[in-house]
Amino acid sequence: MASGKNCVAAASNDSAPALIVLDAEIELYGPDGVRRLGASDFYVADGIVNTVKRPEEIVARVLVPRRAAKQTRFEKLRRREAIDFPQLNTAVRLEVTDGKVSDVDLVVSTLAARPKRIKSVQKAIGEAPSEALFDRLADLAFKQCHPLTNLDTDPEWRRDMV
Repeated sequence: MASGKNCVAAASNDSAPALIVLDAEIELYGPDGVRRLGASDFYVADGIVNTVKRPEEIVARVLVPRRAAKQTRFEKLRRREAIDFPQLNTAVRLEVTDGKVSDVDLVVSTLAARPKRIKSVQKAIGEAPSEALFDRLADLAFKQCHPLTNLDTDPEWRRDMV
């Protein structure tokens, strides 16, 4: 592992990428009342404090909107089945309308201090789903990912797994 000035934790929880691609909202209760924010705004890239939740607040509800005709998938890459700690988490949401991609979202985690939305997959909108399209999107995602060197796994291997 490379040396550095700060210890930065990777966002390795399983739920974060899934909640983000599902456009979930997090409801926080505290002394100042109720706050509701999107899951994509809940997680921050601090590396020490990884959410905007204040110490005096609790997560009271997680609201996931119902969506028709959308396909979602979550994948967790880990070294062994016996160990739950992920090397990489990915969540994707895809909608195809009239044979064309009409909506797509991809979020990866465990590579950095917060889950990362791969915005380049939006280039698939309007195209017909195909192996070639998904290979091209995988290449774009690869180019957007720069893993922390905080695990005993080669960061380039983790990046390639995206």
